[in-house]
Amino acid sequence: MSEKELINTDHYPLEFLWKHINEVDSCSYILYCGEIAIAFFIASLDHGQCTFHFAKADKRYPEANFLLHQLFLNSDYAKEITILNFEDDMADINIRKYKSNIAKNRLLTKYAVEVVR
Repeated sequence: MSEKELINTDHYPLEFLWKHINEVDSCSYILYCGEIAIAFFIASLDHGQCTFHFAKADKRYPEANFLLHQLFLNSDYAKEITILNFEDDMADINIRKYKSNIAKNRLLTKYAVEVVR
């Protein structure tokens, strides 16, 4: 694939992740079905804020991502989290609905600010 063809794939987030894993990762999870990894997320914790940077699941297990996030958020490990920060969803309505389910409909509205001189 050419670089232009890769721009809308997972290539760039994964490339960023592997280049910066030591800076980003502090609480990543992997969900297994038997001995096979079927979903994972990369996240970091900082003073009560959990930022989910990237998540992927095997499409043969449609509920895997949701289950993985719920297991993490209901764990003792996550009891100090007060803010969930999901990174950009590129205005994909299905991803926004998913995030609303994870965050139990407590997502904040995002705004863009433009400074005009």
